[in-house]
Amino acid sequence: MELSERFVRLSGPTGEEIRRLLNLPDMFALWVENGMDRDSSFWKIDWKKDPDPNAETFLCFLLGADWAGRHLAPAFANRHSMLPVLTAQLRFTMEFDVYDTHDRTCEFIGSIPELVAQQSPLHPDIFDLILDLISDQGTAHFDLSKILLLCVGNHRHRNCKTSCPLERLLDFGASANGPEGACMTPLQIATSCWDICGVKTLLTAGADVDATRNDGLRFPPDSVMGERFNRFFGLTPLDIIRYSDWKYMEEIKREVLRKEIEGLLLQFGAKGNESHDEEVIFRRRMVGVRQKIRI
Repeated sequence: MELSERFVRLSGPTGEEIRRLLNLPDMFALWVENGMDRDSSFWKIDWKKDPDPNAETFLCFLLGADWAGRHLAPAFANRHSMLPVLTAQLRFTMEFDVYDTHDRTCEFIGSIPELVAQQSPLHPDIFDLILDLISDQGTAHFDLSKILLLCVGNHRHRNCKTSCPLERLLDFGASANGPEGACMTPLQIATSCWDICGVKTLLTAGADVDATRNDGLRFPPDSVMGERFNRFFGLTPLDIIRYSDWKYMEEIKREVLRKEIEGLLLQFGAKGNESHDEEVIFRRRMVGVRQKIRI
């Protein structure tokens, strides 16, 4: 375990030697055989602030490879005090595939739970581990509502094997309306992802069905959240489902799902935004009318 910790600490004195080692053809074949692509984010993190050494090591275990996340990350957690690791504020950039659109460099600022929440569809088991550690360390130490906001766009109910992360965070005490001062609500995000299970979970937990948090804020444009969700700023969940589209589903199924989500929102009292204010019309055009936008 000590060797593994030294090996992944890329900001340390041996970081450059490790990078060169990982680029050798024989090592490349070895890593691929064991489940790690050489183009993994494992060694493409560019730290903008000197990280806490233990937080850096744990993050590399989490994001490095499936076997590292399943085995080395829990082993690390058993050897170290995890509250400082989980609450440390990190800042770095890394290459990220933004949902089949294109690879780009995105900036991350925040704690490890907040960072992993944004990658939870790629690492559902890892996010379960993070939630277990949050429970063990005490939920009062974490901004649960922010973690909920960051992970809700990645919720896929088919990936909820033993428990649903949204339900767990809500049980921990997260607000279904997200954190105070956020630029969007979890319900807006769940609706923009056409996640009917997520929409139902949030509404049942008391989410405001028409809230938009329309206060001029945006997610940072160079962040994963900004790339995916800034286009829905100012639109109610009802407007989002009526005026957006989902390219990953054939048209007939898409229209059935649209009606189901719209009916669910209406059942909980959604009114949408019937204003003809020029700003509202402009936002709808920016999102795109039905059959034009591709999320």
